[in-house]
Amino acid sequence: MQNLQGQAISELPLCGVISVSLVSNISLDETFDTFKKLTKKTNGWKGRTNHAERVKVLKHFNVKFKEFHFKKKITLSYFVDQHTVKGKTYIVTTSNHIQVVKDGIVTDQTGSFPISKYWAKKQRLDATQLEIKTGRK
Repeated sequence: MQNLQGQAISELPLCGVISVSLVSNISLDETFDTFKKLTKKTNGWKGRTNHAERVKVLKHFNVKFKEFHFKKKITLSYFVDQHTVKGKTYIVTTSNHIQVVKDGIVTDQTGSFPISKYWAKKQRLDATQLEIKTGRK
């Protein structure tokens, strides 16, 4: 398991940072440092982000994306099965957790799993979701 600042990433609230790192093809260390700089985080910051901060860093890395919402709260499993398109990548927010979804595989700081085996498959989508249009140019 990878470490960041001497701690295992699976033990830190890095889901948003990791999601941005994955879709932008930027190292976790560089993405973490960019969040810290652009959002003026203190040295004690462990990695928790909000939607606006993730959008700011994605734009900084020149990642193109489209925001979208659902009128009803649906589960992550339902989203993956019914609303994703093969080959497209999504950053999905569920109940205070962020994950990347592509081709039925969900990735967060604990690893990559088919949706059927993912621990948060029954969590409901919150707020605004992102469909990634292009990675870093």
